[in-house]
Amino acid sequence: MTRNNSGDPLIQLERLQRSKWHHYL
Repeated sequence: MTRNNSGDPLIQLERLQRSKWHHYL
């Protein structure tokens, strides 16, 4: 994924999931 679209819903979801995972760890 070379595209850096912050407006992409997929990227936002991935970022949110990552944040949640980080919180869990």
